[in-house]
Amino acid sequence: MLSGLPTVDIEDLKENVIYKNYSTSSPVILWLWEVLEEFKNSERAEFIQFITASSKVPVEGFKGLRGSNGQMQKVEIIKLSTEAPDRRLPQAHTCFFQLDLPEYSSKEILRSKLLTAIQECHTFNIA
Repeated sequence: MLSGLPTVDIEDLKENVIYKNYSTSSPVILWLWEVLEEFKNSERAEFIQFITASSKVPVEGFKGLRGSNGQMQKVEIIKLSTEAPDRRLPQAHTCFFQLDLPEYSSKEILRSKLLTAIQECHTFNIA
């Protein structure tokens, strides 16, 4: 409990997200939530680490996320405008709890690109 909750509650995350240039009914956003629901908890933790730099959820849930200034801060999902979205990986800015998400053409592409992005975060870990 001191280091955070052991499981990632996707419904709690949904309630604590701000969208920019997307809405709750955007296909990519609906696919994102479906993919995250299908992930194992370990993959969800990797996703959270990708966007927040921590694999743990605060004890208060996602409403307890604190930004670098110590203030409560929500996760932001921002549409990454690009000419070839299916060729781009999602980008994250851990200081701002921000996910820049391209407007992928299918759920399968979103899943593949998201998994690649979160797994690539671990390539810099020293064993």
